[in-house]
Amino acid sequence: MEPDALLTLPESLDFYDLSQCVVPDDRPFTWSMSVESLDGYISFLEENAMSGKEVALGHLADVAGGQNDWWLLNVGWAMADAVLGIGSILRSEKDIKFVPMFEPMTQYRVSRGMSRHPINVIMSGSGDLNMLHPLLMDPDIHVIIITTPKGYTKIASIVGYDITQQSPSSSTTSPSPSPSLSSSDPSSSSSSSSSSSSSSSSSSSSSSSSSCSIPSSLLPPKISIEVVGDDQDNTLLD
Repeated sequence: MEPDALLTLPESLDFYDLSQCVVPDDRPFTWSMSVESLDGYISFLEENAMSGKEVALGHLADVAGGQNDWWLLNVGWAMADAVLGIGSILRSEKDIKFVPMFEPMTQYRVSRGMSRHPINVIMSGSGDLNMLHPLLMDPDIHVIIITTPKGYTKIASIVGYDITQQSPSSSTTSPSPSPSLSSSDPSSSSSSSSSSSSSSSSSSSSSSSSSCSIPSSLLPPKISIEVVGDDQDNTLLD
């Protein structure tokens, strides 16, 4: 079912057309989606404000612009192999899932040989996550949590695992990189494609990582955790 919006799926795919971009075929690449008001704001920091959703007028059901924003954001998710978000999004948006919510987009993915949902990658330096969040508990969504050693300790304590009995594995294996990663803006996750143009950029990174040793029986379904960097690394957003 499509929202009461002004755009069709073919028009939306044209909006995200990358044919004029240099897209690498030998490594992953990323693009970002964000929403901006006409006067240049991407979020409101006032108490009880809904951040990017309000900027996109997503809280007004009868405003077509907000519906179009939500639709375009979902199309971006539908095109991605993985969607990157951060812990603060999960803490502020209790029901968010970085997966297309409209059946035509799911059918589009399946027709291209993709899984029904993109991988959801959550970065959290602190590990301060609600492990019962609907995104993490959904058995149909493959989730990868990227965190620091301190964050790993926090997650272990949340699920009731005593890491003094076993430290993270020294293995450096990690999930195979996905060809494309859609980055959800932490300040405007619920409606991050707007009349402002989406930017595409190529990125490549390498860092040592280790898989966590928390028993899978203590974690929600289809979740893996990668520990990267150290506790002094401030580049891993929370």
